[in-house]
Amino acid sequence: MSIRRTLMYLLLIAMMTLTTIAYVASTKIHLVEIIIMLVAGSLVIFMTFQNISCICSTASGSLGNLDDMIDDLLNEYDERSINGELLRV
Repeated sequence: MSIRRTLMYLLLIAMMTLTTIAYVASTKIHLVEIIIMLVAGSLVIFMTFQNISCICSTASGSLGNLDDMIDDLLNEYDERSINGELLRV
């Protein structure tokens, strides 16, 4: 797994964590339920980056699409940065 893909993975976990915190702030749930939500969400995100065709051949296609989408986004970012189309701050 490349460094940029790992950073995207961590970004997804961070967004999921913020969503969980916002959900917890609006409801009254217990700490154990928060931990279960975070672990389950992290496991789902982690599985999207793995080849799970040996476990479930039908799921590997749909879960592999997220990995392809991230690759496409990173490639498009590289192309635009080379062409100077990205805004500089």
